[in-house]
Amino acid sequence: MPSLLLRRLLAIAAGGVAGAVAIDLYLVIVEAWVLRIATPLTVSQWDASNLLGRAAFSGGFATGALGFAMHLTVSLCWALLFTLLFGTSALLARRPSLVGACAGVFIMFFMRYAIVPLGHATLQPLHAGSAIVLVIAHTVAFGIPLA
Repeated sequence: MPSLLLRRLLAIAAGGVAGAVAIDLYLVIVEAWVLRIATPLTVSQWDASNLLGRAAFSGGFATGALGFAMHLTVSLCWALLFTLLFGTSALLARRPSLVGACAGVFIMFFMRYAIVPLGHATLQPLHAGSAIVLVIAHTVAFGIPLA
């Protein structure tokens, strides 16, 4: 039987990977295929643009892969923090979707207003449609899989 530490590390990895993949799939479906405001590649290049600026959008697959790697790393960090804060929570055991959705909203605001402004990515102003897309992305496609 795996040790408690190994189970926690596996939970962190599973939550971080599940959240990163689910939110990226959601954003590709909604932004690239439904709204047609991005391409699947530019969804990942936006993450790389926080490090590289506008040059990320002319870097092709390489900057898309860098963006996905950056996003995955950030997701794993959130999974680690989530596990440290809520890993033994009775509320998480009873209501994982609620805890995950609430964490997703917090993560969305923290990333948008505290972390992303430290880098070079351009944030578009929020309007009703983009706010709905972001809330669904961070609650349903990131927070719940994370939990």
